[in-house]
Amino acid sequence: MESNMKQKGFTLIELVVVIVILGILSVTAAPKFLNLQSDAKISALKGAKGAIEGANGIVYGKAVLAGIENTHGQVGDELIDTIGGNIVMTKDNLLKAVSTDMEIKEFEESSDNASALAVFNKGHADTQCLLQIVNDHVNKQLHFELITTEC
Repeated sequence: MESNMKQKGFTLIELVVVIVILGILSVTAAPKFLNLQSDAKISALKGAKGAIEGANGIVYGKAVLAGIENTHGQVGDELIDTIGGNIVMTKDNLLKAVSTDMEIKEFEESSDNASALAVFNKGHADTQCLLQIVNDHVNKQLHFELITTEC
């Protein structure tokens, strides 16, 4: 009497092949997902840059209306200090113009010719993941530099 057994399920070799293929896929896809935190930090800094540029544009417009776009003065209800119509980059002055929960540090190198700030993601103020803002008082321009070496 012969029994007619039908094969049900997968063989061990088929299972091993599937596991190997899944392993290869996970190794190639994992770096893309692991880099999301870095991308989020950089995007937050870019958002802060946009907010500061927008606020500076509004302050510049108010300085033009007040006739002080080429001198040193104060504009707005918050009395924001300006030079050449641009916001003077000090921590207190920036916080008058922009509401943010980012960490802000003033550079000690600030002088009569320029003032500089660094804007960091909250909790990361000691890293090289920052937005550096320099207010060039001589040329009356703001310079932004995004530093992302440790993001």
